[in-house]
Amino acid sequence: MELPGKLAKLAIRNIHTRSLAFVITQRHENSPARFTEAVMANFALRQGIAEDKVRDWQTQLAEAEKQGRFGFASFPVLTTGTLA
Repeated sequence: MELPGKLAKLAIRNIHTRSLAFVITQRHENSPARFTEAVMANFALRQGIAEDKVRDWQTQLAEAEKQGRFGFASFPVLTTGTLA
């Protein structure tokens, strides 16, 4: 949210942002959903959440995927501009 203002201060003009929202419905090894799951699981473990609770959560995600009700949403934003 701060990038357009920072770019304007650097004399960048014609600044435009575009949302590139997408939903991922599979957790294969090359999926951003799987990567985020791993990051969140490691964070939970480091915060003292019991390993069995974390594994239960991951099992729930796998079940949701098998049943066709898993979804991971990502909302990256593309920002473009030109030098003045």
